[in-house]
Amino acid sequence: MGPVSFTYSGTVPAPIDKVFALISNPVRMPEWLPRCVDVKATTHDKSPGKGARYKLTFQRDVHQHESVIEIIDFSPPHTFGWVEIYHRAGSKTFF
Repeated sequence: MGPVSFTYSGTVPAPIDKVFALISNPVRMPEWLPRCVDVKATTHDKSPGKGARYKLTFQRDVHQHESVIEIIDFSPPHTFGWVEIYHRAGSKTFF
């Protein structure tokens, strides 16, 4: 099976700077990413930016699973993207 791509678009009734500040800070992912309950930086530099890695914990019912992501695109306030290193290795997400 080849690569699969999904594209979603919509309007958010908020200033771009506020939206970018929310989605580009992985520590804030539990505020908007379904089932994400915890995020911890795994690199020395705790600020979001290219090359930073984070461990995400997801909860579904009584089961938890973890994922590790690396920021691969960070161009405020327009582009933010990551690649999953662990769990769904190679899966990429961009905003």
